Amino acid sequence: MSPASRERELARRVASGEREAFDALYEAWFARVYALAARRTPTRDAAEAVTASTLEAAFAKLPQLDGPEPLRARLLAILSEILAARDLSEGPGGR
Repeated sequence: MSPASRERELARRVASGEREAFDALYEAWFARVYALAARRTPTRDAAEAVTASTLEAAFAKLPQLDGPEPLRARLLAILSEILAARDLSEGPGGR
């Protein structure tokens, strides 16, 4: 099974409520999302909070995200939205 196929299968299982699939997908993506968040946030705590919010939002939307784009693209879009909202709420120089 290709990585993309495995990811789609995990996403389908997460959407159906399977906790083991959620844990596997979370583990697979946490470090990657965290690395990106850490570059855009001032502290480790902020990066962890942004990462958790991104993954939670993505996984909550999995049932509605049954499109052709890979999970990576969805996660990056959600991460960008969360970071943009965070930047706006902090204002200029708030980082």
